[in-house]
Amino acid sequence: MNRRASHVRREKKHSQHAEFLRDEKRKSLGRIADSFPNLCSVRLSLSFSDPDRVILPQVSNLERGPEHSAYFREKCTHECVGGGFDLTPVIEKMVKRKEADTSGTMKCEGWQDPERIGRHRCGCQLEYKISCIYSE
Repeated sequence: MNRRASHVRREKKHSQHAEFLRDEKRKSLGRIADSFPNLCSVRLSLSFSDPDRVILPQVSNLERGPEHSAYFREKCTHECVGGGFDLTPVIEKMVKRKEADTSGTMKCEGWQDPERIGRHRCGCQLEYKISCIYSE
């Protein structure tokens, strides 16, 4: 087996393990009401863009209440390998500090496609605005 095939196999295995860990994290966090009892709702304004301009920019507005999952992971708009955007740490930090609003940018670190594993990252970008509403 050549080096390239070996590298691709390792990356696919790594990707599968990362997916397993994400699923475990999602299960452990449960619902918003369980993980963040003082959080009434979370509003997310998400704008996805592609630096290569292969796909058109996409905007998504979401609202999640106490009954929704406390795991805030959004899929990448590309069909990349192992990519996506985990906003959970951002929201955890907001709740810890009781912040009402925040914004920022994330870059997808997935691989563009199975043939480019180890050579070309996805690079899709997410600009986010998050608003949290707390109970008294």
